[in-house]
Amino acid sequence: MSLWLNIKESGLIIHGPDPKTFVPNINSKLLRQALQGKFNQIKERPEKYLKENWSKVYVILTYCRILYTLKTGKIKSKKQAAE
Repeated sequence: MSLWLNIKESGLIIHGPDPKTFVPNINSKLLRQALQGKFNQIKERPEKYLKENWSKVYVILTYCRILYTLKTGKIKSKKQAAE
């Protein structure tokens, strides 16, 4: 769901219709469920996500993005969320 919201809010049109015309509306409950799913995906597989330095950075930035989205209801890049 958060991916769809990201596409809807900041997707670039390369060819075809504007994403706002076909991406479904995503309510806050669905968005929270999607964010919880992403959090759980990382939490349940630490061996996959925490074995190398680059993946540790990915986890931290992903958690920043989840927290930012929970607080604001908006999707930003990982870098923007961390800032």
